[in-house]
Amino acid sequence: MQEESNHFEANRMNEYLRVYDYGEYLNYFDYILMRNIFIKKDAYDLSEIDSILAKYQFKRTNEDNQNILSAIKQHSERCAIDTLWIIPTFSCNHLCTYCHIMHNSAINRDIHISEENLHNGIDSFIKKAGTRQKYVAFYGGEPLLCFNLIRRAIDYIKNLDNKTEINIFTNGSMINDEIAQYIFENSIFIVISIDGPSELHDKARKMRNGESSHAAAIKGIEILKRHGCSFGVNAVLSKAISADIVETIDFLIDLEPKEIGCNSLHFFFDGENPLEVTAKESAEAFIVLFSHAREKGIMLDHLLNRTRLNLFAHFIFRYVKLKDCPACGNRIVLTPDGKMGYCEGFSSSGYDYFRIADIETPPAISSYQKWKKLSPFLNPGCNDCECIGLCGGNCPYDAFVRKKVLTVMDDFRCEQCRIMVEWINRELYEALRMKIEGNSIYLVKDEDRLVLLGDSYESRKNQIWYCSGYDVLSIDSRNLEKCLNTVSTRNEV
Repeated sequence: MQEESNHFEANRMNEYLRVYDYGEYLNYFDYILMRNIFIKKDAYDLSEIDSILAKYQFKRTNEDNQNILSAIKQHSERCAIDTLWIIPTFSCNHLCTYCHIMHNSAINRDIHISEENLHNGIDSFIKKAGTRQKYVAFYGGEPLLCFNLIRRAIDYIKNLDNKTEINIFTNGSMINDEIAQYIFENSIFIVISIDGPSELHDKARKMRNGESSHAAAIKGIEILKRHGCSFGVNAVLSKAISADIVETIDFLIDLEPKEIGCNSLHFFFDGENPLEVTAKESAEAFIVLFSHAREKGIMLDHLLNRTRLNLFAHFIFRYVKLKDCPACGNRIVLTPDGKMGYCEGFSSSGYDYFRIADIETPPAISSYQKWKKLSPFLNPGCNDCECIGLCGGNCPYDAFVRKKVLTVMDDFRCEQCRIMVEWINRELYEALRMKIEGNSIYLVKDEDRLVLLGDSYESRKNQIWYCSGYDVLSIDSRNLEKCLNTVSTRNEV
């Protein structure tokens, strides 16, 4: 039967099926429609399994598959600019070991954006975004070094469109009562970078003079809480915290933020990032993070959205992830020297950045179309990968750093995703084992998948997960089922 299992796996990749052999049962994972069916190995021969897979539309006609892919590609092409990231300065009072922007030798830390470039950049964004809901974030460097400039920028934005959502990403050290009160009064969401308790945080995140930055970040958070501000926290998964990810996340939870993030670090243009972890170490840390949060009953929406764990969320709630980053068609970045591009990682090097006045010229439009097409579904090299519906294509910046070409195929995150996809499939089997055993066929229902949320399972039975922030970057796989010509019988088991 092992030989037969290998036969199925080798011959069904082009039908968007991945087969996992769990001994007594085979797990057929439809990695386009995010569905699973378990079949007992010794209960059927090959032709019978073929018929079962066809009956429940795991084995589909080429026409059906092409209809599905066509719908996915059309949805992917729908994306349009709705987000502006403003970098008012590259200057920062921190010197974090893993920061890919501050360790770029091409960076000019002395430039602050001019009022003229700020207004022109905002005007250009407002024009591009049109009537869509708009999002503006201030990034850095340390943006709060330019707080007065930010305040004037926000006032300018709100005069143009007072429904625009505003975020600020900061190390927290510059927050005072005046800043916190302004943030509260203007309903600004602020995200503090903090890597857990001081003994972990200070391994990578220090002030420019080498002193600890932890106390300053905590003080900033305390001021925000005192003023009733809505805030999130974000940690960077590096060698500094990967072995202590549980301690890190527990510390962040105790800060009582509205949102929690934990993201992979980026690579350096100028050499190896000294705190890089391997793809395997990174995947294992995210798995531990997911498992720990679930055990504590804190499987929060923000944790599923703001971290690499959104791969698990897409699997559980059956969403297809079209793109991993809003730089691929949704976001534009304004830099201190008055240029506009799409990825903040390239903001210091100037790759695919243009003067504000040139952002509507043919070269800039061609560049935007190139970024907009950065999806695994538009990359033939991704067609046979079981991660295509869950990875979003990974990070174009990191792929460029390693391969010197803009692509969605990043070897680091490809391996990371494969480990995580294999794990969540096995986890589904273990969670449903009592239901599966005793059946020769077990078709996993949507409500079955919620068991992966652990203690929060009951509260999720009638709740639909929403991919927050950039809905055009994901698509509900149930909508894709409408592309099938044959009426599905998948709920008849």
